[in-house]
Amino acid sequence: MLFLLSIAGATELHTCEATAKGPAGTALAVRAFGGSEAEARRSVRQSARFLVDQRLLLDATLAWWADDPEARDRLAGTVSFAGSADLAAPGWSLSPATCAHAATPMEGRWTASWTKEGPEVHRAHPADALEASRRRACVSGYQIQVMQALKALADVPAEGRAAGLEPWRSAIGQLEACWSSTPPDTVPEERPVDATPTQCTALAHNGGRLAVGYGAGAERAAEDALKQSLLVRTRRLLGRVGRAHAIVGPQDGEAAADAKILEALGRIAGLTGPSDTVDRARLACTAVTPGPLRWKPTESEAVTCNNMSWTERPTTPVALADAGGFLDGTCALQVDPTLQIVRFSLRGATGDKRDRMVSSAYMITGTCESACYANATWGTPGKPVVLEGAPDRTDKRAVLAELRALDAANPMAGLAFMPTLQDPESLAGLFDGTLVPALQAEASRLPAERWRQVDGHWILLPPE
Repeated sequence: MLFLLSIAGATELHTCEATAKGPAGTALAVRAFGGSEAEARRSVRQSARFLVDQRLLLDATLAWWADDPEARDRLAGTVSFAGSADLAAPGWSLSPATCAHAATPMEGRWTASWTKEGPEVHRAHPADALEASRRRACVSGYQIQVMQALKALADVPAEGRAAGLEPWRSAIGQLEACWSSTPPDTVPEERPVDATPTQCTALAHNGGRLAVGYGAGAERAAEDALKQSLLVRTRRLLGRVGRAHAIVGPQDGEAAADAKILEALGRIAGLTGPSDTVDRARLACTAVTPGPLRWKPTESEAVTCNNMSWTERPTTPVALADAGGFLDGTCALQVDPTLQIVRFSLRGATGDKRDRMVSSAYMITGTCESACYANATWGTPGKPVVLEGAPDRTDKRAVLAELRALDAANPMAGLAFMPTLQDPESLAGLFDGTLVPALQAEASRLPAERWRQVDGHWILLPPE
């Protein structure tokens, strides 16, 4: 229980709790944290979406990769049930959150470890310390378990895969138990607090934008971006798995669809990095003068979506406190309207026709919602900001200097240096010691196409 304290100038920790309800009476209790009640309510939605999407992703894998008829029926059921438009998770609804808050007179930096064995993290706000320590403690082990289950099934025929995916179901149960466990105390350390409005962009495997976060200071924006990236990464996975079943299968055969699904699922390895340092290195932050939220859909996936629902949003300024909610509300428009159309079309559909319609629904909603998040920009960008402990990418010369100093025998340093290494294939060269020497050998003659600039940060892509 958190008690309400009244302390002038205190740092407040808000905690909100809600219940996500799904098919067949399934219920998940969700708790989350924020620096204000609005932040904590948004964190509850982010947490609920992330946890629910793991269940949906497993069912999508069972249905379209393991040929499980029960999973296909469950997925069709999720599309048929409206759920909560604001949650935007097919077949699921979220109860109104109940919230409480406590206060401390300390302002500075907080340390937390979600479990006794879990990693210790440091943040500029107690809510961020709790959220970050939970993510580090719960998600890292989850994604390893899932990747191990998928690797063991790589050469197994479809009819034998469902039983082999049971460890994934177990991993989801462990993830949910970890997520809902009792939060630890946070330990303060007095330090100056940055109060410059900031946007942080989470970087995708191709050096482009993946998700954005906002905050009154770079540290707060960074944690918001990392929370949001969990949701967007999983949504992208759902979109890619749906696409492999809906489009690749009929066109190229089931074997090609299976290969595409397995390739897409490999990105689970990138939900979170192997350390907090690597996670933070996968961000590009910049100071912002608050203003409107705008979208410039440039990637082919975004252009094919209903991007008028983003680009024609009001162009009036959006305050820092409202930016995250405005973004969520805009991107959720890619989900419920699409599902309404599919829901109507599903009436009377059976067999393969029904299943293709369901996978198409997941393809469109997953792809377009994640594209909406990736293409958002808030206000007027200012100077790029380098997070504490993260590489300086604000100048190409700084990037090249760090490249020359890399030690091939220290893969973790390579991961922090090159944020695009987020899937098993691209990670292999780093950990077998071949990638760093290859990069260093060509440092003086890197072609322009190997560089991406995101919010004033220069991102170097590895050789193909």
